[in-house]
Amino acid sequence: MVGKFDEKQEMSADKQTITTCGPITWQMPEDEGVTITRVNVEFEDANGRKCNGHSKDENFAQGIHQEWMFTMKNNGMTPGPATARGEFVTPHGKVPWKDEVELVLPS
Repeated sequence: MVGKFDEKQEMSADKQTITTCGPITWQMPEDEGVTITRVNVEFEDANGRKCNGHSKDENFAQGIHQEWMFTMKNNGMTPGPATARGEFVTPHGKVPWKDEVELVLPS
């Protein structure tokens, strides 16, 4: 499987949470029947400030889910560009990735 972030990651209007999400690209046949049991996320802004979180009690299964999404607490991040690091956790190991994203307020 391949993880990725959507280009825009949305903060709540009060900036207390971030809804983080992105597509899951399943690689067949090696991912057949695999379930992602946790997604770990870390954002880092241009000033080196970091915020991290993880999916709680959510699974993302091959054949059912084409994207992942969860809401995490914001730890002082402000709207703007950020480096996003993600990691899928499965029974077979971890799959990390990194993207550049834009943290945005609701439109």
